[in-house]
Amino acid sequence: MLIEAYSERLTATSAHEIAKAILPSAKEEVKVRPEELQPEEKQPKAAVTLTTVGLVLAMVVHTLSVVIVHQADRAAEQGNFKGVEFGTW
Repeated sequence: MLIEAYSERLTATSAHEIAKAILPSAKEEVKVRPEELQPEEKQPKAAVTLTTVGLVLAMVVHTLSVVIVHQADRAAEQGNFKGVEFGTW
């Protein structure tokens, strides 16, 4: 692995390229624990889904907030204090 890193250093232009080139062999050759103790690589499916749903809900709330604030501005121009109060709850 070290020999690969040195040879990549001569041809690659950045550290990222070197790391990208030697990562597959490093994963195969370097073992921190015995095989049976190696953790399984799992995909974070639920976390990505929940994050996406949260972002969509945040966008909807922000969009609705803009509409309510505009209604409060119109109510303020007309002197309607109940409308302003509704828009700033």
